Amino acid sequence: MLDTGNLVFIQNDDKRVVWQGFDHPTDTMLPHMKLGLDRRTGLNRFLTSWKSPEDPGTGEYSFKLDVSGSPQLFLSMGSEWIWRTGPWNGLGFVGVPEMLTTFIFDIRFWNTVDEVSMEFTLVNSSTFSSIKLGSDGLYQRYTLDERNHQLVAIWSAARDPCDNYGRCGLNSNCDVYTGAGFECTCLAGFEPKSQRDWSLRDGSGGCVRIQGTNTCRSGEGFIKIAGVKPPDASTARVNESLNLEGCKKECLNDCNCRAYASADVSTGGSGCLSWYGDLMDIRTLAQGGQDLFVRVDAIILGPTIQWTRNSCEKIIKGFRTRSRRI
Repeated sequence: MLDTGNLVFIQNDDKRVVWQGFDHPTDTMLPHMKLGLDRRTGLNRFLTSWKSPEDPGTGEYSFKLDVSGSPQLFLSMGSEWIWRTGPWNGLGFVGVPEMLTTFIFDIRFWNTVDEVSMEFTLVNSSTFSSIKLGSDGLYQRYTLDERNHQLVAIWSAARDPCDNYGRCGLNSNCDVYTGAGFECTCLAGFEPKSQRDWSLRDGSGGCVRIQGTNTCRSGEGFIKIAGVKPPDASTARVNESLNLEGCKKECLNDCNCRAYASADVSTGGSGCLSWYGDLMDIRTLAQGGQDLFVRVDAIILGPTIQWTRNSCEKIIKGFRTRSRRI
């Protein structure tokens, strides 16, 4: 048993590790334990909840690194996604801005030919911290309160309505900081799929392109949405060789490309993430986040517009009028 809490079986002659407990996590993640895929062996490490606080059998919740598109961690109940971290952007997982301000942890991420995985270590070895996935689906980080000798929860997910996966449906942004009483907003150039549901403050149906919109070689461009968790990156295309300007050109040249963003912001912006279908699970963050560039019709790129309800209704009316003329 190592000091890290890892139970290891070692072959005596060559000191080769035959088996280790850290390769088979249950509901708790300790420092130096990896989550993710070993591409050489196919071993996939992820957390699973207990059935109940008293029953250590396999529960219905899991926390797993999805390696499709740009890798990101998902909290799931069965096959249903509940929350995601967003992709790694060189500084941390975009949807967990606390990574940028919590100095007692060091988060490491690897995406190589051999593995795609993450782990955390402690900056101060005298402290203790762990992550636990509860039988109720609550994903929490704990740290030791040395005065009371108890583990105290210092962070959890999901924290607010916008953390819930797909809260506002497709092609929308979730923002709990607007003060408007309804957190869902359609992206520029989109309108609610069901205006009735939207008026009842149910955004789960999402948004669709405004009728009459033309975003294919008709003078279209991009509008920047700042400080957000980008859309679900499991369907994104990744091109590490492009900078942000090259990413824009590549996206603009393909009429199916709907949005793009930098893959790595640690050096000012490099690499390219691009989306070629509906955009899911965008949310505004109070801190951190990154810029997302969404494809819009040429009319939206005209003179600066004050985005009030009246101006939006005028634009939608204009699109529909133009559509009827066409």
